[in-house]
Amino acid sequence: MFEKRAVWETLILVDVYGLYSDEEGEEIYRLSEKYATVIATNEHKFNPHGLTKIAILSESHIAIHTYPEAGAVTVTFSTCSEEGKEVAKQFITNLKQRGYTYSYKILQRGRHGIKCIASGDSHHEKEARALE
Repeated sequence: MFEKRAVWETLILVDVYGLYSDEEGEEIYRLSEKYATVIATNEHKFNPHGLTKIAILSESHIAIHTYPEAGAVTVTFSTCSEEGKEVAKQFITNLKQRGYTYSYKILQRGRHGIKCIASGDSHHEKEARALE
């Protein structure tokens, strides 16, 4: 039963840098959605640029916000799947393999409150090992 699980939700917060177009933000979105089952999406394109895209997942939700003027994309990826930590590890590994510059925090919510279980960035390998 859900109430008996120690961890209810894994929240993956990622900032990706060096992305100066909404299309690059869409690429990050496509990368994140491969780890989940998308039920519905909605998006808003800002003028002259910028994009917010939200997906409702069978597992929870994803929100992507692009900031082309700052060269950044923010990702909030929430999963209630029991494999949340593994999903986070795969997503971060995929960003690394593609050569993105990023920083992240992985939080878990549950019976014992909110805990940060890992954090790091593309420049500090030792912090990324916390996901292993």
